[in-house]
Amino acid sequence: MKNSLDLKTIPAALKRMLRPIRKHLALVVFVAATTYLILGVVQVNQTLQRPTDQAYQLEQQKDAVKARFDAATITQIEKLKSRQESTNLSLPSGVRINPFTE
Repeated sequence: MKNSLDLKTIPAALKRMLRPIRKHLALVVFVAATTYLILGVVQVNQTLQRPTDQAYQLEQQKDAVKARFDAATITQIEKLKSRQESTNLSLPSGVRINPFTE
């Protein structure tokens, strides 16, 4: 057998090498996908099980910007009504209310 690297023979050589794997390709893909899924779940679980760094958390809370409102803004917010409160709407007179009826 001649040992030469020819670009024309590479596809045929690959087909010969992959012929036994082709029979079990679905199983190989299933096992690979399941393995990646399990590894992902394990890594997420390990990340969630780590203890939190309390010093870092307190430092970030201290550095957080606190919102400050002036008195005018606070009174405007307090004047807002909730959706459950009904308001008396006055419709303009002489105007057709439902455009789909005559």
